[in-house]
Amino acid sequence: MTDSPVAVWEHEDASVMLIDHMYDKMEEQILKTGLDKKDFNLVKALIKGDSSQYVRGENSDKAFLFDIVANKRNSFDIDKLDYLNRDLKHTNINSS
Repeated sequence: MTDSPVAVWEHEDASVMLIDHMYDKMEEQILKTGLDKKDFNLVKALIKGDSSQYVRGENSDKAFLFDIVANKRNSFDIDKLDYLNRDLKHTNINSS
C-alpha cells in the first residue's frame, strides 16, 4: 500500500464527489427548495456509512440508517445485494 490517495479511495467517494458537484452547481436552486448544505452532508454521511456526527443520545435508534449503503459493522449492505443480483444475472445462474 502506498501513500497515494488512490490507494485509499473507496467507490463511495465517487458518489460523495458527485453530490458535492451537484450542490456546487445548483446551490441557488437547492436553497429555494428549503434544503441546505446540512441535508447534503447527511446524505453523504449515509453513503459513507459514517454515523459519527449524527448518531448520539436520542438519535441512537437511527444508527441502522448508516448501515444501508455502506455497512461498516458487518459489510452486508445494499451494494452487496446489488452485486449479487448483477452477478447472478450475468453468470446465468437461476436465483429462484
